[in-house]
Amino acid sequence: MKSITIIILFVSLGICAQNSTSKKLYFKDGLLAKQTWFNNQNKIDSVKTYYSTGELNEAFYYDTQERFHGTCYLFNKKREVATQWQFKNGKLLKRVDILKKYTPKNKETVLKRYKNIEELNKILKDINIFDVFVYRAYNRCYLGNKILALDDFFKIEQVFKKRLAATQNKKTEQIYTKKLANLYDQIAGIYSAYEQEEQAIHYKYLAIKHNPNDKRLVYNLGGYLVSLRDYELGIFYLNDVIKKHPMHPFANWALSIAYTDLEKYQKAQIHLDKARVNEKGLYTHGRGNSERGLDTVEGYIQHKLGNTDKGIALLNDALNTNKNNSFAKRYLGEIYMDLENYEVACDFFNESEKLGYTKKHDREDLHLLLEKVCNHAKTSVNNKLKIYATPNPVKHITSIKNVSDNFAYTLYNYQQQIIKKGHATGKSLDFSLVPAGLYLLKLHLQEKTIILRIIKQ
Repeated sequence: MKSITIIILFVSLGICAQNSTSKKLYFKDGLLAKQTWFNNQNKIDSVKTYYSTGELNEAFYYDTQERFHGTCYLFNKKREVATQWQFKNGKLLKRVDILKKYTPKNKETVLKRYKNIEELNKILKDINIFDVFVYRAYNRCYLGNKILALDDFFKIEQVFKKRLAATQNKKTEQIYTKKLANLYDQIAGIYSAYEQEEQAIHYKYLAIKHNPNDKRLVYNLGGYLVSLRDYELGIFYLNDVIKKHPMHPFANWALSIAYTDLEKYQKAQIHLDKARVNEKGLYTHGRGNSERGLDTVEGYIQHKLGNTDKGIALLNDALNTNKNNSFAKRYLGEIYMDLENYEVACDFFNESEKLGYTKKHDREDLHLLLEKVCNHAKTSVNNKLKIYATPNPVKHITSIKNVSDNFAYTLYNYQQQIIKKGHATGKSLDFSLVPAGLYLLKLHLQEKTIILRIIKQ
């Protein structure tokens, strides 16, 4: 009976696409990230979001005033309903959490968030208390209720801005500036989930601009840049955190990932050891569900440092925590490839691919490994020198490395609007007159066109 219900549900979710216009956002690999439908009055009729691996994530419906209305859903990656909401003209009538997702390491924190949501909904059902509304929005965001959270956050932003503009008290001004900083950081996190990278970086930078002394915000930008493989820029911000908090678990963890990818394994292990000192903090203050957790990263590092048995044991620990960890399986595949056990290596690589490694992490290296090991092809990695800007972030002049002189360029802001274009003098570009913020620098080179992210301080 349950399977019939799910089939009917999915048929009903497709009806809204008929006789309406829609706007689509895509992940970098071309898969649909978000689709918004509009009615004949150009009002939002419904919204669906998707996981980066292609499965339906959320489905929300609206009345003619663009208020949440009817039965709305959150799905897990197995296409099962995880949470269900019942709205009437914007008012939440009921929330039911059917399936709660957590790991052994973050279980306590996640269950606490679900309990918070339940209690906060009860309060807001009877009386609209703004601070309670704000707290619920943050809990919604933590639990992956992105559509609800983003809607809440933009409403909260307007209230904070009005209060900030109205105050003449320095202490109150600082309070709301910090509140806005935290809000922008949360908004950035949601945009990053949709892989709207420039919007995410813009809001993370905006958060730092509002509260530069909060190194957590600095870490969030640095860690995100590392996840995008903008290593030089990411390491700059992470080192800024380390200067003030040498044992910062999140910054050290992100640096261990960056230096692992850059094949600087000794340096990676130093930072990972520091992250281990306060490992519990990673699960208490974070989501604790990253496929590149400490066991996964250290397992690979240990192998590269010659401690293969320890590396395999750590990666198996990572799989015991999350049997669907595609990164751990990809690393184990490489270890067995190095041990010339190609059959086992091929199995791990195939399992990693089936678990969505390439789509989840936007990496193409697994295709090369599959071809090399499973098809016994003789392939090699392209080791051309990487093109990058330094210094970056920049205050005045930045130089572009590993390019020919006098190249053509176009500079865009984070919304991809053209700021200026021209030809470089030598290999340097002057950012002195450009306002602070995130920019995209498109280099028109003879052999190809590439895009670099530049942050002007």
